[in-house]
Formats: sequence, structure tokens, C-alpha cells
Amino acid sequence: MPSQPPLPEDDPIRSVACLRFFGDDLSPDEITALLGHSPSDSFRRGDVEIFDPSGRTRVQKTGGWLLENPGGEGDFDAHIAALLTPLTQDLSIWQSLATRYQPDIFCGYFMNRGTCGIELAVATMDALASRGIRFIVCLYAASKED
Repeated sequence: MPSQPPLPEDDPIRSVACLRFFGDDLSPDEITALLGHSPSDSFRRGDVEIFDPSGRTRVQKTGGWLLENPGGEGDFDAHIAALLTPLTQDLSIWQSLATRYQPDIFCGYFMNRGTCGIELAVATMDALASRGIRFIVCLYAASKED
């Protein structure tokens, strides 16, 4: 997930979301063809990635296909809809992918205040469940030092 700048006081919540597939035998081209959409990022097991400005590299331990929704307010229903709407609606394709790669939607939730709620509509939970997608949220709270 990309790092986020400190939140201004008048913008207490921001979130980002990413649909992810991982697997040792993952072929990004296959997933792209099945879902009908290109990823934001993808890689195969064994690919070499430069991961910092000094040029250090790492070898990918598994394959990955990622589709990011760059963010906005903390509305996870909107994030999930933005991620799923352009992709195939054929649930048999999703179910096949879910048995091979355990897809998830990983969300970062950035907040300035200490108590915030996260809510998903029943239709959103149904869309995730019918596709075999896990929903993961990582909470980031600003500290006094931020």
C-alpha cells in the first residue's frame, strides 16, 4: 500500500483499497484475460524487482496480480464497487480463481480521530462472498507527533 501523508484536521478519514491475487503458479496474463481488466501491478514468482532508490532488488517469492483503487473517503462500499464493477461478473470464473489463489481486498484506513466505524452494505458482503474474496482492513491512526 502506498504511504499516505498526514491527514489535515478537516479530512479525518481516508482509505485505499487493493484487490489482490497471489500464488506460486500465478500467471498475470491469465488472470487479466479471465477478469477482463489489466492490473495496476503484477509479477511472477522469480521476477526481480527494484524496491528502493539505491537500486536494491528482491526476488518475488510468489506471483501477484493487484488492482488498486487509489483512495478517497472511508467508504469501503464505494471502493469495492470501483474495484469489482469493471471486472467479469461471471461467478464461475471468480470461484475458480478463488480456489487457486485466495483473493482478498486489502484496505488501508487512515484516520485522525481515535474512534471511527467501518460498515459494509449487505450487497457488498454478498458480492465479496459470492466471489470468494476475503476483506482485510489495516487501521492507521495519527499520533500526537504526526
